[in-house]
Amino acid sequence: MKARDEESPAFIDPSVIKPEKQAGVDYLSSEHQEKNIIRILMTFGDRVITLEYKDEDGNEKKQDIDVASYIVSDLLNDEIPFGNNLYQKIFNEVNNEIHDDKEISALATTLLTSKYELNDWGRVKIHVISEEEKLKVSVEHALLSIKLRWLERKFDETIKALQQATGDNDYEILLNSQKKLLKKKSAISAKLGRIVLR
Repeated sequence: MKARDEESPAFIDPSVIKPEKQAGVDYLSSEHQEKNIIRILMTFGDRVITLEYKDEDGNEKKQDIDVASYIVSDLLNDEIPFGNNLYQKIFNEVNNEIHDDKEISALATTLLTSKYELNDWGRVKIHVISEEEKLKVSVEHALLSIKLRWLERKFDETIKALQQATGDNDYEILLNSQKKLLKKKSAISAKLGRIVLR
């Protein structure tokens, strides 16, 4: 049996090593979700999707609505703002149906440029489902993702406020708010197929 070489490093227990937090990284940033919403608005805003819902009597109903109207009304209804000023400006422009801004045009060109060409797959008889074919799912996923990120930021703000709470009344109000946020986060995460860790 060979003796362990004095030069070789000893075993390090991975549970002892704590990863360093990256400086300057905002883990609660909604930049990606906001950019995706704007991309969908600009790419598919005029397309029509069919929403299914139940009326007051529990009857199944269907309604056709264009993607831009659906996204704008949904985000306005939930009072979800954009953190990125340019994305907020574009959202406002879409909401006001005004499209003559040069910054918006430049971003539109960037967002509308597809990263992948799918044309060649048809040649080998493989059908690749495009985003347009699953548009309703893409829109709903984008909306749920931005709402989840917004709730995560609010949840984090509530944790910080709890740490600074002075009175029992403040503490109780913040705890109730935190419970409501966690319930909403869990519901949206379930729809997205994600697990809520905190």
